[in-house]
Amino acid sequence: MAVLIDTDKCDGCQDCEAICPTGAIRVTGGKAVADPARCLCCGACVRECLVGALTLPKEDMGNGK
Repeated sequence: MAVLIDTDKCDGCQDCEAICPTGAIRVTGGKAVADPARCLCCGACVRECLVGALTLPKEDMGNGK
């Protein structure tokens, strides 16, 4: 499972890409894309996103994985 990205809200700022500890997020074509194989669902990107485009999947909220 990976962080969920609302591409309508994503402005491609790359803040999430910069803060992701595993490099699971890349901004491609002006939108963030998460690699589920690398995403830990730690929430770092969710806290960093100023436009609220990223959310944790419900089953991972607060678990750190």
